[in-house]
Amino acid sequence: MIIGRFQKFEDGFSGSIDTLAFQVSVWMVRQAKGADYALHGPDNGELGAAWVKSGQFGDYLSVKLDGPSLLTPINAVMALKASPDGCYFLRWQRRGERNGNGQSE
Repeated sequence: MIIGRFQKFEDGFSGSIDTLAFQVSVWMVRQAKGADYALHGPDNGELGAAWVKSGQFGDYLSVKLDGPSLLTPINAVMALKASPDGCYFLRWQRRGERNGNGQSE
């Protein structure tokens, strides 16, 4: 299930995450230490982190969203290959569901 749509910019991605519980604008900013990207929302609040991984179908981001409005963290993946219109799609991933290609099964 697609929960986010992003566009690439110089040092990261910007877009929005839309779920049944919330809708929020998000920026993924490249980091030098720790996770590869930090996810920030309104008022520059940190919403999670993302790590670059490689799989059978290329590079992707393994994303973990967390915050006080979530009962448990949300796991998601985003293939680092844009759609024909330049969008990158963040897909919700059920916990423990890994197939190494940036796509949920």
